[in-house]
Amino acid sequence: MPSLPRRSADDQVTATFLRGLTVGALVGAVVAGSSLLGRRRAATRSTDVAEPNPGAPATDPTPDPASDPAVTPRRKDPRP
Repeated sequence: MPSLPRRSADDQVTATFLRGLTVGALVGAVVAGSSLLGRRRAATRSTDVAEPNPGAPATDPTPDPASDPAVTPRRKDPRP
């Protein structure tokens, strides 16, 4: 049975580099695909929410000053 040829140090470095490059490319593809899928799902959800319901009552987008503490002015304390 013939013996296998020995690998040189350069061959070992090249093999390790190519293995790392391949794993990096695969991980990058998974991350990119996950990001695209997340954006697609978010876009689908936002279009579902944005569709108006014709039977729903109209809402006023302006805040109600009586219920919003950020809009309601505070009175000064009359005590000195």
